[in-house]
Amino acid sequence: MDKLPTATTLSCCLLIPLVLYLRPLFSKSTVPLPPGPTRYPIVGSALSIPRDRQEWLIFSEWAQTYGHVVYFRILGRDFVALNSVKSINDVLLQQGANSSDRPPVQMVGPLTGYDRITAFSPQSLRLQVALAHGRRQLLLMRQLLEEPKSLGPAVFLYAARLMLKVGYGYNITGAHDPLIATAERCLTQIGETFELGRFLVEFIPPLRYVPAWFPGAGWKRTAAYFKTCLEEMVVVPYNMVKTAMDLGQSTSSFTSDAIQEAGTLDEAKEDLIMWSAHALYAGGTDTSVAGVESFFMAMIMYPDVQLKAQQELDRVVGSSRLPCGADCTRLPYLTAVMKEVLRMFPVAPLALPHAASSDIVYENMFIPKGATIFGNTWAILHDPEIYPDPMEFKPERFLGEHAQPDPKDLGGFGHGRRRCPAADFAQESMMILFALALSTFNVLPFTDDEGNKIIPKGEYTHRIIPHPKEFPYEIVPRSSAKAMLIRLACADTIYA
Repeated sequence: MDKLPTATTLSCCLLIPLVLYLRPLFSKSTVPLPPGPTRYPIVGSALSIPRDRQEWLIFSEWAQTYGHVVYFRILGRDFVALNSVKSINDVLLQQGANSSDRPPVQMVGPLTGYDRITAFSPQSLRLQVALAHGRRQLLLMRQLLEEPKSLGPAVFLYAARLMLKVGYGYNITGAHDPLIATAERCLTQIGETFELGRFLVEFIPPLRYVPAWFPGAGWKRTAAYFKTCLEEMVVVPYNMVKTAMDLGQSTSSFTSDAIQEAGTLDEAKEDLIMWSAHALYAGGTDTSVAGVESFFMAMIMYPDVQLKAQQELDRVVGSSRLPCGADCTRLPYLTAVMKEVLRMFPVAPLALPHAASSDIVYENMFIPKGATIFGNTWAILHDPEIYPDPMEFKPERFLGEHAQPDPKDLGGFGHGRRRCPAADFAQESMMILFALALSTFNVLPFTDDEGNKIIPKGEYTHRIIPHPKEFPYEIVPRSSAKAMLIRLACADTIYA
């Protein structure tokens, strides 16, 4: 990294906000910016964004006042929130050539190394994931059977097991596997890094030159630690695959297959394979955990829905076996439950931000080059014109002749050219897991010493992939026969 004298750096840090604040005054565009909250000198709209509220809720409220396209600035950086299907389609799809970049952020870039996480094509992994899913879903059921109070750790272990197996052919030995702690730490750090306004260097880029020892530069030491953890998570499992291949002991995985297809490896090829494999892990694990946790929370909050789904499973699957993928097409109500979970509690309420690679004019509104663009998925999936009674949990909305749109078609898995290409498979995977869970368990509210049932409030953490805040629960087998089915299935090599 280039080094600048500390005095020069500090001078730049003081001048940059002023220059950025005055920049719009010299804009050549005669088209007005989109409406938005009040912008004050230097700080811009920062005072209008409460730190204790999620951005997607704030943007949705702004849309009621300013319209579906909202502009705001923070310390000279331009931001635009798109809060409707039309604005997202028009800007992120129709003008995708000018809006598909990622914002040039510092903490999610050179300071931590997250900018090296590359895109990948999950379609090529479909068979590998399908083969890995069955066994690991059953292991999750068995862990909930044996440790019913371990929902959070059990769900994370399930997702990590799956993605590490698919990405690296790696079989986790248990909750204390050395890769688990590193993997969980990396996911937490990614969430912190993407949090809007958490690090001042995002708004004053020259701060990246401030030495780590300088007073107030604790974020610089945090970035260095994040980078070390990330590189460990990227390099260690990749080298394990290479060693296994050299010894003739590797199994098929994304990494081993990519190495074989690459032929002669050079530094560029190795870099691409390593970071693509990590993208597979990072992209699949956290979203899976958030979606499954939301499902269990919803079943406690809406017991009538749980009962109705169980009754459908009993009719279709019976009591002598566990549900499988072939049953999914005959479970319309459970399919609707899965869709309603993804609508009511989207795993990525803002998806990942885009950036304008050139000036954009949309409906006589000017979106400047470099602006960070958010597609507010939460606003769309709670739009009463699309989903009447949006704050009500109603799986029936997806049934019948007048079924409402599938959330995955309205941003549930991202927007524009950066939409997740594995959306269909993600839904299939959730369906099988939800079917196994409701076929074998009752998910109940926790009852305190005074006999009061504690119902979750549906509150979420403040992260780019939000998770339900911790809630008490009871998970009990529906019968001893169901418990036995789980144990027998886990012991059967057909699921390996």
